[in-house]
Amino acid sequence: MDELYALMNNEPLPVVFDIRSPEKRMLDPFAIPGSLFADERDLAKIIESYDKSRKVIIYCPCPNEVSAAWMAKTMRNAGFRDVVPLTGGLDAWRLAGFDVTQLTEFGELAAATPEEVAEMAAMCPWPVKSAAASPAGTASMHEAGFSHGDRA
Repeated sequence: MDELYALMNNEPLPVVFDIRSPEKRMLDPFAIPGSLFADERDLAKIIESYDKSRKVIIYCPCPNEVSAAWMAKTMRNAGFRDVVPLTGGLDAWRLAGFDVTQLTEFGELAAATPEEVAEMAAMCPWPVKSAAASPAGTASMHEAGFSHGDRA
């Protein structure tokens, strides 16, 4: 967690993929700041859209990061040099005390006011430190033209 936090405060920023389904994001409406929403079923499109020399971090809601590990391995096999699953995912990030970004009711990144963040935090069963703004130059996968799709 500390390594990712340090990477997010330096240039070049890593690519951080949140591969939770839209339903999972609606159940837990927070994300690691700067995360890009991705559907691992669109992996071919993702692989052709990103520089293979960029650091890539992937998180999912799966036990033992199964989906994130599969996506990381597939991306490494496609020529990405530095791609890893985030151990513990969003829960571990949150438990480490790092900022999270609030999502809208549609599971997209939101520009929440401090009052809205406090209200959401009061309803969550886990600690929420704050809803930090996404680093400049990042967008959701939806904004970048990727679809989320439904997951089984």
